[in-house]
Amino acid sequence: MTKDKENLYFASPKTIGKVLIPPTVKHIHDCCFQGCKKINEVEMSPNLNIIGISSFFECSKLSEIHFPSKLKFIYSSAFSKCTNLKLITFPDDSQLERIDDFAFQNTSLEKVKFPPTLKEIRKNAFSRCLKLKTVEFLKLSDVTIDETAFSKCNPELDIVDFSSREKIVEREHKIVEPERITIESIQETVEFQNLLKERDFYQNKADELQKKVDVLKRNLADMNKFNTALAKPIPSIYDFAIDFKDFKFKQDLGSGHFGQVKLYSKPQYYAIKSISNFDEQNMKRFMCEVESQIRLKHPCVVRVFGFNTGNPKKKVKAQIAMEYIPNGTLESHLIANDLDNQTKSLIILDICLGMRFIHRRGFVHRDLKPQNIMLTDEFDAKITDFGCSRFFDINDELAQTNNIGTLKYMAPEIKDENPYNNKVDVYSFGVT
Repeated sequence: MTKDKENLYFASPKTIGKVLIPPTVKHIHDCCFQGCKKINEVEMSPNLNIIGISSFFECSKLSEIHFPSKLKFIYSSAFSKCTNLKLITFPDDSQLERIDDFAFQNTSLEKVKFPPTLKEIRKNAFSRCLKLKTVEFLKLSDVTIDETAFSKCNPELDIVDFSSREKIVEREHKIVEPERITIESIQETVEFQNLLKERDFYQNKADELQKKVDVLKRNLADMNKFNTALAKPIPSIYDFAIDFKDFKFKQDLGSGHFGQVKLYSKPQYYAIKSISNFDEQNMKRFMCEVESQIRLKHPCVVRVFGFNTGNPKKKVKAQIAMEYIPNGTLESHLIANDLDNQTKSLIILDICLGMRFIHRRGFVHRDLKPQNIMLTDEFDAKITDFGCSRFFDINDELAQTNNIGTLKYMAPEIKDENPYNNKVDVYSFGVT
């Protein structure tokens, strides 16, 4: 664990069991415990002020958190995807002011009582908390709450405002007074309930229609972006050559098709891929990936910000800087089985739109698979890893001498070393 007296930076992914935050620590920095899936208990520093971005992201065994009184800010995705997190508490003298975007998304929270000092709950802070039944505020009108803060939660979520509790209790008491229960009132109640059911039926129908409208709007927006992209001149890849010396290493993210992927900041976060060695084959794939992704600017393709060809004599690796997408790959979500059918449909649409753009720009991906589909926090899909891609003429076929791509998703014509075209990506998409 990397720390100084007041700051906590990085913990080993192998950290297990109970974690004790030293009492001198005031700030848990971004991604500190991200992916530490064996942590089951955390004792917070009593002097803690800030919990950073994605600091406990995907700590799936963590079941409860008792926040200290001096905590003021819980930043974006701090406890997102802590799927076993059922309980969070704030002390009576809590100083909490703000809960940021996606802070507790996809957790198993059942009840949350917010402190009176809370001023703001931001976008999707508690979205997809399907077990959340009750949230309590001392005075709801004092808190600015984004309209998506509790989206896709338990449909029976009860929001309690204690500032109006006396009025609510009084009103409920009058409803159940024995002398008010008559045949007429029962009939009125039944009729009212029938009207409510009829209203709910039409609301559900409206929701279904709205979802279809949203998909059509999204498709139209993508077409507009596509047309705009075509109208722009194709940039030179050497306009994207950059120096990586000012980038600060944060943590390892994994490995791609032919290299390591690590998280850096400057100060924005970037996923930086570096090739394992400088042999001719790897350098060809590296330059192919750089050129492809620079020329393919699209909402459904991972964006490239720059690259450096490195220097083998000085042991400087070739690197490519891409946008950092912390929500992981489609493969990881399919393994976790945490995607509903509506989300899957939208992901499929994103992949189709991205591949259509790629093919219209004259490229074939040749390694389309769930591992190469990144998902944002809002579950928008972005295609990545163009190390196997190639430019082609839509009227021609490519000659194939060696298998390229991933065998499980490889089209038969590539396996059999026959000529092929961009339809091999369609096959891979179907298998995906």
